[in-house]
Amino acid sequence: MQLACNYLRRRIKYMSNYFGEMAKNMTNNTSVQKMIQNLKDAGCDPKTVEQFMELGEEGKTKEQLHLLSVHRRRILDRLHREEKRLDCLDYLVYQMQKKKPAI
Repeated sequence: MQLACNYLRRRIKYMSNYFGEMAKNMTNNTSVQKMIQNLKDAGCDPKTVEQFMELGEEGKTKEQLHLLSVHRRRILDRLHREEKRLDCLDYLVYQMQKKKPAI
């Protein structure tokens, strides 16, 4: 679990740098489309995408990074909830196998 968290931290740092650079270089429509697609691929809803793009147009990189950080936290919270569910299933399987009679 710690490995996954570390990976996600490194990934969001990379993505934050990536988005910051893309925001600075929004000179053509292709880069804007790529940024929007990347935000959608990251699970951002249309409102978040619009807000991120508006902040970029205003040159508010810190606010963009904050927006990404909030989104990342939401994803991480969902991930942790799912990990807890997996732990419950694993425990149930363990308990059932432990009670299984030897043949």
